[in-house]
Amino acid sequence: MNDRLTIGAGWHVVGGLGSKYDGDFPWKEGMLSLTSLVPAVAYQVNDDLSLGLSLNIGYAQFINAGSLQLGNFRLDMANMEAEADGIGLGGGIGILYRLNDEWTVGASYSLPMEVRLKGSTRLELLGLPLGKYDMTASVYFPGRLGLGLKFEPNNRLRILADANWYDYSAAKQMTAKIGGLFEYGQKLNWHDNFSFHLGAEYELTEKWLLRSGVCWHTAAIPRETTTPTAPEVDGPGISFGLGYRPNDNWDFDLGYTYGWGKREVEKHFGFLAPGKYEVDVHVVSASVTWKFGG
Repeated sequence: MNDRLTIGAGWHVVGGLGSKYDGDFPWKEGMLSLTSLVPAVAYQVNDDLSLGLSLNIGYAQFINAGSLQLGNFRLDMANMEAEADGIGLGGGIGILYRLNDEWTVGASYSLPMEVRLKGSTRLELLGLPLGKYDMTASVYFPGRLGLGLKFEPNNRLRILADANWYDYSAAKQMTAKIGGLFEYGQKLNWHDNFSFHLGAEYELTEKWLLRSGVCWHTAAIPRETTTPTAPEVDGPGISFGLGYRPNDNWDFDLGYTYGWGKREVEKHFGFLAPGKYEVDVHVVSASVTWKFGG
């Protein structure tokens, strides 16, 4: 808007995990995701300090199809197909401080978001339909604290490192009301988790930029509540990106990330799905930015 005030908006998938299985398998399909529209404003207090504030408008989707789970037990004689979605509100703050011409530090915090879901559930017993019922549920999405550091040894190279902490330990259980029949509870007992990132950006020319990075992500879902519909694992990731800036008003960016990991879930009383889990993640991202204030 001027030399100090900037407004903008972003639309992105904050987090999500989903899977689908064919054939005669107790778990058929599962998904829990949050996509957010984020209008934001930033103000440059002086040459070194900037502050930011955002509103997070989240859209959550939930799918759970397979054997009915009651607490830590699975009832293979009964099946359910649940689908629901809902909208929640949250917010975020951020600070950026330039220590000198080479070093910049930043911190941000996003508030947790609780989304009330509405949808329907189909129930079956021994293959016989029991009907379709309205469903309501409440899902907790964690707060996030991020700390970052940027080092610019010259005009072409930028090296960045950051770490994030996610408040998943508040998600103890997901409870859904199935019509007027019963209240369905699924134990979660998720843990706080972390991610660590290191990346670099290099200006090949005034218009072209090359990026690469590595990361490590820890799992929020403990072994006792891991299932094939939520096969989260600890693991690393690598990424590559390319940027194109034809002028001061336009940015075009393309990126690819590959992540992988393994987890052994031992047989233990109360564990829903012991076994060996292997996960491969492929993410392709594209971005177009128009700086209308330029």
